[in-house]
Amino acid sequence: FAMYARCAEISDNHWYVLIGTSKFYFNYRHSANVLGVYNVLKSHGIKDDRIILMLTDNYACNLRNPIPGTIFFDEGTDVYSESIEVDYRDDDTSPESILNLFRGRYDPDLPVNKRLLTNKDSIITVYISSHAGEEFIKIQDTDVISTEDFSRALIEMYNKGRYKKMAILLDTCRASTFFNNVEAPNIIMVASSGEGENAHSHHYKSQVGVFTNDIFSSYFVLYMKDEYNRTSDYASFSDMHRFTQASIRSSTIKMKSTFPGDMHNIK
Repeated sequence: FAMYARCAEISDNHWYVLIGTSKFYFNYRHSANVLGVYNVLKSHGIKDDRIILMLTDNYACNLRNPIPGTIFFDEGTDVYSESIEVDYRDDDTSPESILNLFRGRYDPDLPVNKRLLTNKDSIITVYISSHAGEEFIKIQDTDVISTEDFSRALIEMYNKGRYKKMAILLDTCRASTFFNNVEAPNIIMVASSGEGENAHSHHYKSQVGVFTNDIFSSYFVLYMKDEYNRTSDYASFSDMHRFTQASIRSSTIKMKSTFPGDMHNIK
């Protein structure tokens, strides 16, 4: 998977879907998590036409933000800039738009930048930061996507030949339960918490009055930066799992795979 590869190994058929689904200023950290991942990808040459970025609130312009025009990922790293290309803003991010993105069901007038133009040879990495409960994630604080709906969308995606292999990373409470029904082939899933577990916020920045990231996303971004700077071949998901779990004591990092064979060898 290109998220763990050297920049030179990244092809035009690697795609990235980054989704922050929470609104309201106190959920600032969910967008910051997504932009932390986005900035690592961009800093290593991934073009915006291979990234679908979905954010439900522009915290940089929120009236409660005492430092306008900024979104901090930790105590000091501003991950917001005018060069960010957000494909789905505010109410554009909905259960229907997220599921249709994967399924490839688009209105004829939908702009190209809002479409995931993949094929049977595409490699896709999905990262989602959200609130959640048992077997669902919350969208815009009032709607949800259930594991059943998500699973059906992935089956449809596979049957339409829209990917070769996929990684889905989910940073939410009860994250592993969202994957309970996923059966579509060739998907590796990483969850920041297990059944009955909460995900936890991490860095607090007093100048903006909120937490600026979650603990899994903090260490995941750190891992991404380290992997991109190495000269070795692709790191395995098992390597990433060991790194994040060794750094996190408040929840259990869970993995699930629909690949044939041992999931710990998937790269």
